[in-house]
Amino acid sequence: MTNSSATRWPRARRSVKRLLGITAGILAAGGVLAANMPTVGVTLENWYHHYQITRPAYEAKYGQWTQLYIPTKFRVNGIHATLLYNGDVLIMAGSGNNEAFFNAGSFKTLLLNPVTMQMRLIHTPWDLFCSGHIELPDGNILVAGGTSRYENLQPLYAAGSMTVMNYDTTQSFTLLKGTVFTAPDGAGFASVSALTVPQAVSRPPAMLGGSPVIVPGQQNVWVNAERKGSGLTRSCSASARR
Repeated sequence: MTNSSATRWPRARRSVKRLLGITAGILAAGGVLAANMPTVGVTLENWYHHYQITRPAYEAKYGQWTQLYIPTKFRVNGIHATLLYNGDVLIMAGSGNNEAFFNAGSFKTLLLNPVTMQMRLIHTPWDLFCSGHIELPDGNILVAGGTSRYENLQPLYAAGSMTVMNYDTTQSFTLLKGTVFTAPDGAGFASVSALTVPQAVSRPPAMLGGSPVIVPGQQNVWVNAERKGSGLTRSCSASARR
């Protein structure tokens, strides 16, 4: 009895230790899994998302998005983009909503072939930022508008866009940068760029025996006040000095 009992107890202890070890291992694995559950969940979610969007049925309905690698020298903050007839993509940035680029006259347009990944920068003579564009029947792209000046959100002097009109039906006229327009109250507003105002157009009278209708040529230009004022000047006279 004594020897048999002494023989069974060590075996029982080993079984208990083994069971405790297995239990501890399960608990440790569960703890590690619980601690990493957010990461595991995100990984599974990303895998399933990638699986869904790469299925043929999904791509046939929605297409496929791919991130392209663009070298640093060709990277632009594209404001407009249009697909050309030959498959190239014209990406217009202008100053790309960057005032420093605007002040430096650094305007960019990128021509990209998304199949061969050939790309080149196109000479851009003015800021296409905030312009509009349309494809013409011959495949050319017409771009209209753009940015002539960035807004100063904390101006020290009054500023804004002024419309200059020309009632002369025989010729246009050009005003240099810095031309000063004088308001009726004597306030002066200097233009920040040169401008050419087209000649007026004479149209036939609306009624028989009436006078011809003169449609003045007009052009907008940004102007800054020469000095601080006490109020808003709503209109300016036609007089100007250089």
